Amino acid sequence: GENEGKWKKLCTITGYSLAKSMGDAKEFDGNFFIGLKDVEPAPHARVYKLKEDGSCFVQDQTLPDADAGEAIGTFVVFNNKLYTGTEHRGGLFRREGPGNWKLVQKGQDNVFFAGASIGNTLYWGTGQPGKIWKSSSGNSGSWQIAYENSEYGFYDAESFNGHAYMVGYKQQGGDLKKAVVLKFNGKDVVRKIELDGEYAWSSIISGDYMYVGTRGPGAIYKIGKNDNAEMVFSS
Repeated sequence: GENEGKWKKLCTITGYSLAKSMGDAKEFDGNFFIGLKDVEPAPHARVYKLKEDGSCFVQDQTLPDADAGEAIGTFVVFNNKLYTGTEHRGGLFRREGPGNWKLVQKGQDNVFFAGASIGNTLYWGTGQPGKIWKSSSGNSGSWQIAYENSEYGFYDAESFNGHAYMVGYKQQGGDLKKAVVLKFNGKDVVRKIELDGEYAWSSIISGDYMYVGTRGPGAIYKIGKNDNAEMVFSS
């Protein structure tokens, strides 16, 4: 149609004029949530939800000061609870109810962004040094390291093809990085999918495919059930 492909501004989120960037977005329990990075008076992660009338977003919670980190990573639903991770002095949080987010794993690394579940286990990947944490309950004190490799860092993840696909990069030496997606079976990495670019930044499942966005240069890749990656867009 005439407006196909066009985006319309919904609203301006008030109260935080220096909001720097948006994080992930997720529909859950009749609400639509987004993450926001606010830089005034200091970088801080905040979670917003869409008003019932759909007119704009209102703050659901400012994550606790001591643990919040600077930005929101991935939202993941596990055991009918909503989880999100943050970067920089952050950790992993679970929504217990309206406006109530609880820290369930203190971030020991600089980024706690990449979450996905396989069966009855929730996995969460960190930035470099790359670690994949796991928990069968999501509760505080239940998290264990399932995989660790200092060469990798993870920014996003998807449950796909019966595995957790960890999206990020591999350190190539110095400041050089290579975009990669690791196929993880809960114990080991069973396949490494290399992409052009410095790092893979975000991902989404649509139909029978997983789509991955990269930076440096910007591109979108389509990954099928056979794990072959095809570039479908380049900026």
